Amino acid sequence: MSKFKFRFEAILKLKEQIEEIAKSEYGREQKILEEEKQKLNLMNSKLDEYYDKMNFKSKKVTTPKELREYSVYISSLKEGIEFQKESINKQLEIVDKYREKLIESTKERKIYSKLKEKQQKYFNNEQKIIEGKYIDGIVSYKYTNEK
Repeated sequence: MSKFKFRFEAILKLKEQIEEIAKSEYGREQKILEEEKQKLNLMNSKLDEYYDKMNFKSKKVTTPKELREYSVYISSLKEGIEFQKESINKQLEIVDKYREKLIESTKERKIYSKLKEKQQKYFNNEQKIIEGKYIDGIVSYKYTNEK
């Protein structure tokens, strides 16, 4: 009995490697996106904290200089938040690009996997037919020799 050999095995292995690379790239970019979102959350927390501090200070006796410093810092935080939002949007575009690349590489790998599976089934069916003919031959031989 012969052994099944998929003639596109090398291509299938290459497609699997490409898919693994695409997965790792997508994961890396996804991680960067999460880090950028954490930075934004931290900045928003600081902004809330300084708003609270400014409100607290304004209710007490404070100098206009202190209130101005808080106001300037809050303004710079707001600018930083806007910049961070832009960074997140850019990273989202990068993540989408890598997601599409991963989807495409997965599709290509699945095409070759399905082809291998179909050829394996066809090969197995052919082997069963050959085996059946061989067994029929043996049975016929024994039957004719017994007479």
